[in-house]
Amino acid sequence: MGQKDVTERILEAHNDVFADIVNGLLFGGRPVIAAEDLEEQAPRSCPPLCT
Repeated sequence: MGQKDVTERILEAHNDVFADIVNGLLFGGRPVIAAEDLEEQAPRSCPPLCT
């Protein structure tokens, strides 16, 4: 299972793959989010009140 998670994270790090996933799952395949509109963000940890 660990290898699959690593592979998914690597693929999702590519803007075009991530945009395809989001458009497919949330928007029924309509091209709402474009890869070129996405930008890299630093990972954030959960705030202290997060459960």
